[in-house]
Amino acid sequence: FTIMMRHKTNRITTDPVWGKLLNFVIENFQTVTLQDALNIMGMSKSYFCRKFKNRFSISFLTYVNKLKIQHSQRLLTSTNFTIEKIAELSGYGTNVCRFHEDFKKYVGITPRKYKIKMTEQIAPLTEQN
Repeated sequence: FTIMMRHKTNRITTDPVWGKLLNFVIENFQTVTLQDALNIMGMSKSYFCRKFKNRFSISFLTYVNKLKIQHSQRLLTSTNFTIEKIAELSGYGTNVCRFHEDFKKYVGITPRKYKIKMTEQIAPLTEQN
């Protein structure tokens, strides 16, 4: 479910330091902070943000948010959890408004509409079996 990070040359990163960071972020996307990344990389905020963006063509915050949204998409299609619970499990805590904003920003529709759309697409497949 994770976004594979590629260097600008379109190769998956093989740098062990960046790999360590990305593994940490993937394993802890619900709670990871920029400060966590700075601690792992031993860089200043401005230098890290610039290097991350240059290396992966995406900001660190956008990367983390996309991981959260991908996780929420899986939960929306595989569980009957409420939107509030999915927001919480995806790292948004009780900030459901922010979850809705990010979901719509990255997916193009609201979480509710996404769940309905995906349910409609899956239903005909299960009826055929």
